[in-house]
Amino acid sequence: MSEKKSLFQKLRDDLRRSSSGQLHRKSSYELFGFERDPFLSPRDLFDENLFIERDMVLSDLVKALGACCFSHFQADSSSPFRHLLLHGLRGSGKSSMVQFLTRNWDQIDLHGFQSVYVDLFSWQAPFNLDGEILSSDASPINYDRFLVSLASFTTPIILFVDGIDLTLTGSFAIPRLGELFQALNSRLPHGFIFVGLMSSLGLASLSSDLRQYLFSYFSDFFFYPVFSRLELRDMLLKRMAGARSPFELFSTKTLDLIIENSFGLPHLALFLAKVCLDRLILLKRFEGTDKLTASLTLRILEEYRFSVAKQLIESLDSEDESDSFIAMLTPKRKEILAAVLFEQYRARHFFSDARVDGLRNSELADMFLVNLSTMNYHLKPLLLSKLLSEGKHPQDYRSKLLSFEWDSPIAFAAEIYIVYHHLRDKTFALEPAALLLSRRTED
Repeated sequence: MSEKKSLFQKLRDDLRRSSSGQLHRKSSYELFGFERDPFLSPRDLFDENLFIERDMVLSDLVKALGACCFSHFQADSSSPFRHLLLHGLRGSGKSSMVQFLTRNWDQIDLHGFQSVYVDLFSWQAPFNLDGEILSSDASPINYDRFLVSLASFTTPIILFVDGIDLTLTGSFAIPRLGELFQALNSRLPHGFIFVGLMSSLGLASLSSDLRQYLFSYFSDFFFYPVFSRLELRDMLLKRMAGARSPFELFSTKTLDLIIENSFGLPHLALFLAKVCLDRLILLKRFEGTDKLTASLTLRILEEYRFSVAKQLIESLDSEDESDSFIAMLTPKRKEILAAVLFEQYRARHFFSDARVDGLRNSELADMFLVNLSTMNYHLKPLLLSKLLSEGKHPQDYRSKLLSFEWDSPIAFAAEIYIVYHHLRDKTFALEPAALLLSRRTED
């Protein structure tokens, strides 16, 4: 009985102390020295100490802008080919880089130009699950206000427009590219240089008529390269700088594995580092573990299918027929992967009201001019290797719907694979070394 009394007394004391604020329970991240999750938000844009200043990339971009300025304002102002199309992989940080550039534009003072950044994704009309517009008057205000704001400029401007591919088809909220240029020409008498930002995947997925339409406004291209290992390492260490020594949390091998499996994309590096930190927090809570080991990181990579994604990228140039994974990726299956990813991109960016994310196996069969059984023969190994996901079409439950998990490592790897094969033409200013982490120099 006395033991029970002492136990209850202890519980009462703990309750009083905690309810009076004498005890402060630390959050999961505070246990490791962080105020909040260091890998959750894209804070690099707002904190110059955390932003990776890619001097060489910034320098190359500014040189390309300067060449456009010379072409437009000095060489031949009548030429329509004076604007720049900046493209890159999803998650490579191109939008953050351009916003960083515009925020610090007054320190550059390029020929008296002002710099403006516009994100067309914020102009999209909101849809419900049935593809119906929720509001008929909310989004266009963004475009109207933008047009009104142009009257305030008394000097030439460099206009960075993110999500330029949304203007290729136009929508309720976003004008077509030709209409946008017409409005700019009439409202900016001092001139402008237009820099359109879009995904390299979007550029590769364009139909011939949309590509021709786009190229009528742009002739110069700039590819935003992936990060080098050194840049990714620097970014992750700066994110963890507020805690105790990062190497007390992640072993050197663990950090190297995160970098190696992020394919040069900051988005994937931050995602993987967050997953690893969250797993470490669980281990700390239940097992008292203070440091993430390489063996556990390898299990996480397998769990989130980074391993298969890495295999896909490593197969880019390999011709080792003894490798079963490479042998499975026949030319036909490569084009099937491209067709599915292209369709998902088009549905999300050109026809967002379609509400279907993927391609039916019957649609693929029609596209490749084969019967359904032949198409299923090609699809089977892609599904077994988990390169593609399989579901039911919302309007046709008899048909299989093939898709990528859009934000998965597999989808990013497939994007690299497809862009590598479809945009190597020098027209697009893309070199393999700027696309693959394994070939990036340590800037």
